Amino acid sequence: NNPKEADIQLPGIDLTSDQLYWLQYGRAWCDTWRDDYWLSYTGVHAPRYARLIGTIQNFPQFAEAYNCPIGSPMNPENKCKIW
Repeated sequence: NNPKEADIQLPGIDLTSDQLYWLQYGRAWCDTWRDDYWLSYTGVHAPRYARLIGTIQNFPQFAEAYNCPIGSPMNPENKCKIW
């Protein structure tokens, strides 16, 4: 990995390459629903927003990329670790 290449920014977008990575990760889970949709949700999987937030708030790399303070909703002190 060339550190100089990692620092290159897209014109007009004030985000680092790490922030762009997490932004695109979130866009992959992006949905819009009517306000009352979740009241009748019966799917076997967690809703997409929960699958996104629950995942990235447990990644220290996300908190580092966006400078989330420890103890904030997106950087809880106690993170879920599986491996």
